[in-house]
Amino acid sequence: MEISLGIIIGSIIGLIILSAFFSGAETSLTSASKARIHNLAKSGEKNAIAYEKLFKKKEQLIGTILLANNLVNVLASALATSVLLEFFDSDGIFYVTIIMTLMILLFGELLPKTIALFKADYIALKISPVFSILTSIFLPITSSLNVIVDFLIKSLRIKNLKNISTTESEEELRGAIDL
Repeated sequence: MEISLGIIIGSIIGLIILSAFFSGAETSLTSASKARIHNLAKSGEKNAIAYEKLFKKKEQLIGTILLANNLVNVLASALATSVLLEFFDSDGIFYVTIIMTLMILLFGELLPKTIALFKADYIALKISPVFSILTSIFLPITSSLNVIVDFLIKSLRIKNLKNISTTESEEELRGAIDL
């Protein structure tokens, strides 16, 4: 049973939209004002509370975003490859590489990240409940990936990674107070 070309192209477009969602989410969730959202959470704003819970498990959140984004990007590229191979034989690989790189870069990365950067707080608050669910769904996979990453960090003898993060946060706080 062959799937129609229209369905495949529609699926590729849908996957690029999902890529845009995950890329924008990454930027907005990491760029949002922690202080502003903390104040909203203290006043009982549900999405702000969800955001704070997400950010307490930052590695899990980032893992979820990266896993989901890579899944949709690889699937979109695989579908596009299957279509272009049919039309252009082995030259289709060259064409799909150019086309999908541009599509994902422009519409799946740059545009959504630029928008998310300027609307970080608003978007982060809107999508936090969605990512609360997604992090739960992907928990077994992201936990396994984090174990592998921790093993690799130890194997490569990268020390005090957590302490570096804390030191940088303290420096950022001092800089913000000075500002």
